[in-house]
Amino acid sequence: MPTRTRHFFLAVALLVVSALACATLTGGDPAATAPPPPAGETLDETAPAPANESPSEQPEQPDTPPTSEPEANESAQEPAPPAPSGSSPDVLDLDDPALFQPLENLNSYNFTWGYTFEGSDENNNPVRGAVTVEAQHASNPLAEWQVMEASGLAADDNLVSFTYVYLEGNEYIYTPEFGCISGAAEFDPPFQLAELQDLFSGQAQRLTPDETVNGVDTYVYALDNNNLKDSEPNENIQELVEGRIYIDKATGAIVRLTAQAIGYSGVLGENETNVFGDLTMEVNVTNLNGPVDIRVPDECEAGATGGDSAYPMTEDAANVASLPGLLTYETGMSAEEVAEFYKTAMADAGWTLTDEISFAGLATQTYAKDGQELSVTIATDDETGVTTVLIVEVQE
Repeated sequence: MPTRTRHFFLAVALLVVSALACATLTGGDPAATAPPPPAGETLDETAPAPANESPSEQPEQPDTPPTSEPEANESAQEPAPPAPSGSSPDVLDLDDPALFQPLENLNSYNFTWGYTFEGSDENNNPVRGAVTVEAQHASNPLAEWQVMEASGLAADDNLVSFTYVYLEGNEYIYTPEFGCISGAAEFDPPFQLAELQDLFSGQAQRLTPDETVNGVDTYVYALDNNNLKDSEPNENIQELVEGRIYIDKATGAIVRLTAQAIGYSGVLGENETNVFGDLTMEVNVTNLNGPVDIRVPDECEAGATGGDSAYPMTEDAANVASLPGLLTYETGMSAEEVAEFYKTAMADAGWTLTDEISFAGLATQTYAKDGQELSVTIATDDETGVTTVLIVEVQE
């Protein structure tokens, strides 16, 4: 939905996930004096499994039982090379742009991504935090479902859970705190597996013996400090203690990536420059070419279809974004027609028109009811003919 209002609230809703995607293993000022790293302990229950967990164990799948299966993709049925071009079973080229191509060739898959932190602040007080992302992806037609959960220091005061869905050319974003935002958009999920390529570089050496991970036979490659890419996300990592990449022998797709590091956390706590300790990241890809069930969140159903709303909408309402105290959408009606629509619809709903200003292609109206006041702004784009409606609850 091409409106400034929608993008503003979308940015607010994506604040936590965007920060994590850009700073997966990041930190604050490396010049800060760091307390000794804490001894490794099991992190809170929301954290992903540690890297030394049995590789044959499979992560939990989404609660919603999968019911739909994407269309077949012939290219995904043919075995891919064991590693991207330029690599071999013994060496994995982390700089190869084709590293994530096998995932793109799959019909569908599930993935989980987890980031955990355990350490101490400048006063040697223990601090913990975790963020997990659980997702389903389909390639044909393109669709994605992601749910983010945060706990501990990673949990913002207002954002501790987040749902993102992309389906049939529309995106739906829901948080319990802000409600639902929906509208037509290009595919741009908050977290994309290809972003992992911003973290690592160079050659990863194969380890033996091979392992079975997430139900498939894999080649295993080791990551060390030499593989940390010289990029902003890694600028405050003190040491990459251990890392592994697991490549499915049949498809060439990454099915697991783990990294354990020591450093500062730039995404947890208000004074992150003094938060130092153990950082863990784990990504698991499962259900390769399996059925997925991606649907509009129940909380977004009304806004997605132009249906029921706290405020009246025209019958052709599209690209709806709804938050508590705010509604915005687009219509093919002219600004003058929409203004007349609201005079009738708001009166029928018990609202009284208290103020109105109108020009060619632009109108603002103010309504009152039971001590509440609403502002309705209506504007038509001269080039496209699309009219945007913005309804905002006026705060005294």
